[in-house]
Amino acid sequence: MSRGRVLNRVFELKDELQEYFQESNKQDFAKYIEDEKWLQRLAYLANILHHTNQLNKSLQGPGENMLTSSDKILGFKRRLNLWKNHVAKGNLEMFQSLVGLKSKEGYQQISSLIETHLEELLIKIENYFPSLSTQVYDWVRDPYSESSAHPENLTLREEEELCGLQSDRTLKMRFTDLSLDKFWISVKEYPAIHREAINILLQFSTAYMCEQRFSYLTSIKTKDRNRLLSVEDEIRMYLSKVRPRIKYLGTKRQAQVSH
Repeated sequence: MSRGRVLNRVFELKDELQEYFQESNKQDFAKYIEDEKWLQRLAYLANILHHTNQLNKSLQGPGENMLTSSDKILGFKRRLNLWKNHVAKGNLEMFQSLVGLKSKEGYQQISSLIETHLEELLIKIENYFPSLSTQVYDWVRDPYSESSAHPENLTLREEEELCGLQSDRTLKMRFTDLSLDKFWISVKEYPAIHREAINILLQFSTAYMCEQRFSYLTSIKTKDRNRLLSVEDEIRMYLSKVRPRIKYLGTKRQAQVSH
């Protein structure tokens, strides 16, 4: 993500950088910014990394699950195919930084490079994120939709409980008021289907939570606290959303009085 931000910043400051390089007699660097074809490549890379960074950030967060992440990745794949088709037709509208630099002489070359790169990017994404069929989990997304009437891969007991849940109008009203995870946590009167839905939503779609814990660990074990051997309790406090009642806890302890 930092590389994408650096490229965008370099492109935004290209005029200032060119002036600096010329004043500093750094002609080896100045000639790149004067080269229109080089600037076109820089503009494209800045834009495509901006799009991938947006996808990366959208996949992070405590409310993310396998279903929402697979939808976002599938949507990005379709956008890449769409962009590739438009580039072949001469439309570079999706790469705003590149539009202002387009010239008739360099257009053919940069469009060919973009098509090739988008195709390679699609192949890489397919390798990292194999296609997952999440339609079988539509009953988790919305148990009251028509597509959830006959779900697959459920046992007889789970199907029976799902039928009961779909006929429960009280739960249907609760479904519109609660988030997806909170709704399925609350459906304890149907234990089998409740457990199956929770197991699907609990699957980690990204390494966001692990990276978050490593970030907390680095903030806890500083050079001034390098003698800490066990940090499990500290990390648990960092990750907990329950804030301690300091004033109440203080009333349970006797203050140290002076002698």
